[in-house]
Amino acid sequence: MEILQSLTNTELAKLNNCSISTIKRYKKKHGISKENLKYQKYLELKGCGKTNVELSKLVGCSVATINNYHVKSGTTSEFSYNYPPITRYEKTILIGTLLGDSWLTKSSNTSYRGGFTHKLPNLDYVKYKKDLLSRHCNSLTYKKVEVGHDQATVRLRSSPNMKELYEELYVDGKKKITKGILNYFTDLSLALYYQDDGTKLNSKSKYYNYSIAMYDYDVESLETFQNFLYKKWSLETTFSCGHLRIRARSKKKFHALIKPYIVPSMQYKL
Repeated sequence: MEILQSLTNTELAKLNNCSISTIKRYKKKHGISKENLKYQKYLELKGCGKTNVELSKLVGCSVATINNYHVKSGTTSEFSYNYPPITRYEKTILIGTLLGDSWLTKSSNTSYRGGFTHKLPNLDYVKYKKDLLSRHCNSLTYKKVEVGHDQATVRLRSSPNMKELYEELYVDGKKKITKGILNYFTDLSLALYYQDDGTKLNSKSKYYNYSIAMYDYDVESLETFQNFLYKKWSLETTFSCGHLRIRARSKKKFHALIKPYIVPSMQYKL
């Protein structure tokens, strides 16, 4: 098992005097995958009194994966990581930005991870969201890009506590706005959503002043969101060309709702 885990397919093929395809077929036939090999390694080491960090280094995976292995094997470890629960306030923040540019993905059968990325001129906005969700965030990272602005990214820690939120927000892998999600939607959520995907239209426009891009949502989601905005804040909206537009007679109320949460680099959207 250690040989299979430590050698590449090319090295195994040379060692056994066969083709790489033969090695792949052998692994497939016997259910040997990189993940399975790591799990088997974990099973061999789990009773040795190692911490999760020590196990992760020996197995060659993340601490979150070790915790997933604990769950899978029914093991309770005194060193296991306690995932912080998601408070109602944090859910308000997550929903606001997840409706926009942030994302969640299923990283395993028991855990979920996500994150958010913005261009470097909006670094204060990235830090603002990171501070709001500090208990669930990894370190801030930077990425250089060939075209456009460099980027700043924060990833959410892999956690089984994101499961409920993921299942509420994603249907068949696509985001969907439901009444259940909107139970947690506040003025802070609205401000985060607007800073993610919002645009200030030409101030000379007779009918509109603000809009939010909603290209990826189905008609049912759009109608649910429009009805919610009117019922909760009496905000009148219309939908056109992939954008939810705030009607002129509601723009002052919309402005007042979101203004307290707009960071300096996003002031141009006001």
